[in-house]
Amino acid sequence: MMNDFLKDYHIIYNLSEVFDFRNTEHKLLKKHGEWFFAIKEQRLVELQNAYHAFCGKYLDYTPESLINLGEFFICAIDTEKLSPKEYAMLRAKYPPEISVDDFKFTIRSWSLMVDVGIYFGEVMIRNHKNMEWKQNIIKDKRDIERGYMVIILNHNKYKPYMNPIWVSGIMASKVADNTFSSTGIYELYNYYCEKVAPEYMPDTTS
Repeated sequence: MMNDFLKDYHIIYNLSEVFDFRNTEHKLLKKHGEWFFAIKEQRLVELQNAYHAFCGKYLDYTPESLINLGEFFICAIDTEKLSPKEYAMLRAKYPPEISVDDFKFTIRSWSLMVDVGIYFGEVMIRNHKNMEWKQNIIKDKRDIERGYMVIILNHNKYKPYMNPIWVSGIMASKVADNTFSSTGIYELYNYYCEKVAPEYMPDTTS
């Protein structure tokens, strides 16, 4: 099979709320943040092992490594067809003029989205200074990025952060509809770098 390199990959199975926190209470949001920090390093190991099985190399946390990660991502993300019942339930949520997909991501793909998002964020953190993961804890349940683990980039009033795991999910959707470029993650990294405030920029003098 195309993704035999994932046969030893350990899936995160408890992901039911990782990509949708809008109906999650504040106390449970904090538990997600605790869970994230508890599993973060092990998920990076899982990604490294899967990537090594894919190409015989390891990711080195340089911005350029995101290009190779993009190639891995294209081959790693897969979908499965919705059952007739699942499709009917999804179809009923939208008016007829709006098309809906007849497939869904596999559990393994959801897990990989988290791992790739973590690595994406770690590249940003390790190539800048004074950056860290923080949870986007806000009361407004209508905010689609509520509860996510984010990285502060600047002092923008409306969106001062990047949201690597959420972005990873968007990129996976592009993989599914064949509109994702292998350089897509690297290009997004450069896009976010342009928004980084001076105090987070790495020292260029030695």
